[in-house]
Amino acid sequence: MALFNTNDYNVYLDIPDDVKFTFYHLSQGNILDIDKYLSGIYQSSPKDSMIILWGACNRLITNDQRFETINQYYKNNPNPLIVFNGAHTTAEFDFPYKEVCLFPYIVKSYHVNVDQPLLDKAKKFLFASSKDYPARRYLLNALYENDLFNQGFISYKCLVTDPTCDGLPMDLNQQVQDLLPLKGFDNTVEFYQIPRAVHDHSYLSIVTETYFTGPVYLSEKVFNAVAKHQLFIYLGPAYSLKQLQNMGYKTFGHVIDESYDDIEDPSDRLAAVSKAMIEFLSQPIEQIKKIYWENLDIITHNRKLLYQSEINREIVSAIQSAIQ
Repeated sequence: MALFNTNDYNVYLDIPDDVKFTFYHLSQGNILDIDKYLSGIYQSSPKDSMIILWGACNRLITNDQRFETINQYYKNNPNPLIVFNGAHTTAEFDFPYKEVCLFPYIVKSYHVNVDQPLLDKAKKFLFASSKDYPARRYLLNALYENDLFNQGFISYKCLVTDPTCDGLPMDLNQQVQDLLPLKGFDNTVEFYQIPRAVHDHSYLSIVTETYFTGPVYLSEKVFNAVAKHQLFIYLGPAYSLKQLQNMGYKTFGHVIDESYDDIEDPSDRLAAVSKAMIEFLSQPIEQIKKIYWENLDIITHNRKLLYQSEINREIVSAIQSAIQ
C-alpha cells in the first residue's frame, strides 16, 4: 500500500500498489477557472494511471457549467478519472463521482476517545465562532436579548466579517455590535484547539456550520460536539439533520424543535433555529441536566458511530470501481 497525504487536516490514505495515480486537489478556487486548471494537469502515464480530483474537504457546487466541463474532460481523456466532493448533491454525471463526509474521521483522529462524560456541568451551552456572519450574529443577538450570555461559554472572535455570505442582512443584528468581538474563553482558531473543559462543562453545543445556504455540507463542527458528549442545535442548510440521520446519527428532535431543518427559506429557517434555541436554553439548568441524562443513550450511540468511522476503505473502493 502507498501511504499518501491528502494535505487536508493531515489525512492519509492507503492506496493499493496496483493503482498508479496522479492526485490533484480541487478547491473552490480551482473550480472558478476549471478550464485552465484541467489544461494544466500533466498525465505522466496515459491510460495507465488514474486522475483523482480530490475535493473532500470542500463544498464544490455541482449544478453549473463547470462540472459539465469536467464531464467533457472525462469523455475526451484516456485516463480513468474520479471526483471526490464534500457536498451532498442529487446531480448525476458520466464520470465517477463520490460524495465523501470526511470530518467524522478527522475529528476522531484529533480527539482521544474518552468514554465517560461529565454529568454535572456548570453551563447550559457552548457557542464558539471565529467568523462573524449574519446568521451567526443573529443567534448571538438572540442569546444577548434573552439574558443568556452568562449561562454559557461564548467566544465570537470576528476574525472575518462577511455581511454577504449568508444572503441575509447584517443590520438585523446590531444590538450586539458594540460588544464585538467577544474573545471569550480562548484565543484559538481550529476546532481541536478549543479547551476540553468548555465542552466538558456545557450540556449543549450551538453548531454554526460553515455554510447556511446551498447544498448540505457537514464539517467538523457537529462531529466535534458528538465527540465531546454534547447535545446540539444546528445552524446550517436545510435538510442537514436529515443527512446526518441518513448516516446513522441520531438527533434530538424529541426535546428540541428541529422542524427548522425542513424550512428552505433562509430567513424563516434562521428565525426557527433561533426560536428553538431560546426555548430550550430558557429552561432551568436543572431541567437541561435532566434532559441530558435522559439522552445519554443517544449521545453514546453517536459517539460510538463516530469512533467507528473509517474513510480509507470507502475511498479505495470508489477508486477501484472507477478504474473498472
